Amino acid sequence: MIEDRYREYYDRLIAQSNAFIEKYCRATGSFQRLLSGKPDPHFLNDYRFYTFTKSTKSLMGLRALLEMGNYEDAIILSRSILECYLSARYFDEKFDAETVRDMVVIPTLMAEGAIVYQGDRVVDRVTGETIEHDKREPYELILGKDRGYFFRLYSVMCQIAHCNISEADAFLDEHGDFTVSSEKNAELAQFLGLFVFLKNFESVVLLESMKLTPLEEEAAVTLCKDLTAFLYQGLADFCKRENGLPEFEEKDAKKLARDMMSSLKEQLGRVEKDFVADLERQNTETALEKDVKPVLLTAEKPSEYFEDLKARNKLVNRFEELRKLIGLEQDPRWHPEGDVWTHTMQVIDRAAKLRDKVSDPYAFMLTALCHDIGKAKTTTKEEDGRIRSIGHETAGLHGISVLLNRLTNDERVKRYVLSMVPWHMKPNIYLHDRSKESSTDRLFDSVPAPEDIIYLSMADKGLSEEEAKFLFDRYDSWKQRKETETC
Repeated sequence: MIEDRYREYYDRLIAQSNAFIEKYCRATGSFQRLLSGKPDPHFLNDYRFYTFTKSTKSLMGLRALLEMGNYEDAIILSRSILECYLSARYFDEKFDAETVRDMVVIPTLMAEGAIVYQGDRVVDRVTGETIEHDKREPYELILGKDRGYFFRLYSVMCQIAHCNISEADAFLDEHGDFTVSSEKNAELAQFLGLFVFLKNFESVVLLESMKLTPLEEEAAVTLCKDLTAFLYQGLADFCKRENGLPEFEEKDAKKLARDMMSSLKEQLGRVEKDFVADLERQNTETALEKDVKPVLLTAEKPSEYFEDLKARNKLVNRFEELRKLIGLEQDPRWHPEGDVWTHTMQVIDRAAKLRDKVSDPYAFMLTALCHDIGKAKTTTKEEDGRIRSIGHETAGLHGISVLLNRLTNDERVKRYVLSMVPWHMKPNIYLHDRSKESSTDRLFDSVPAPEDIIYLSMADKGLSEEEAKFLFDRYDSWKQRKETETC
């Protein structure tokens, strides 16, 4: 199966590419003139359209294979798409009579049987005359920033495509028996299909010479930018992993990911790549983040770090929004532990025990750290002595945003935290009230990480998974309905 985050881009690429082919990919008739030995510049479009149409059909097959779980076969089609892109780009940038002869005329005459291989020579079948021909292997077609990632990536693609026993583990189960249901290459296959096709899409659909309507151009440019950002962030995430890009040794994986990121910055069509500089900035850690992030991701008790800052009066400026929680009273019926600061420290320690279960551990830990910042603005003490913090879930968003801007450049992390905090009270309310399914469905539809919001509520209230079973059951039902709707 394709993960939803990948499926969206496969569907958009296939829809826009098919529409482009049906409307614009017309053969000019130059091909037959080429076979007469008279190169025609108009054939450039014929060649682009051929490679793009072939790649689009391959992408459709690739998507079907991914849905079937045939990940190795999908990677084989990714290799084909990559070769189409390399050929089209080389043909475009190196167009001359020799290129046309080697890449078009001679292969066509070979297919028709007019010329044949005899040993290592290409000869005219009738006259026996030797014909000069540079076969041009894929590695000879590399241009620009593709050189950085090509050799390592293509080598792995070839190993998977060929009957190479070193890849046998992709066809074995946990017992060492052969199986066709292994998911060893699942993430790599989903990622590579999008990466290689984006290159072709950008270098064909988004060439300056293409006469798209304003709406078509806007849609194509938006897709290119969205997908570039998605892939760039994915590669940045691979760089941060212990094992980097799937199926590559760590040292190779991180270099490969960086080279692929660099290639995404290269302009192939009409899309200016200045926006990638913002992506680079988003993936650059701040000085404060370099201190805090390892604590949130690895410390058994992250509270010790913040308690130390508090003791040394170092919360000022760095974590001013958290400092305001010190001594801020709470209703002892619900919070016998004491002030909001103490509660927050307990929450992040409980969250640390759950972070390996969530979709984004760092963003999750930041959400736990920031979830009650709004209480500094909303806490009141009524005449009967009751302490209330009505609306703190949303009242703190500005302060949280200020803290996050100081802490991290990662816009994705910021969006996660700011989207989760307003809902952090709901799971426990729904759990207490045994609310209707429509209420929990609305919650799961509204947050970026539905399962994570349950774990956040567990950290907030100190619940066990058994105590939160009602919420997990509701989540499973919601997820099943979503999958059914997709199918």
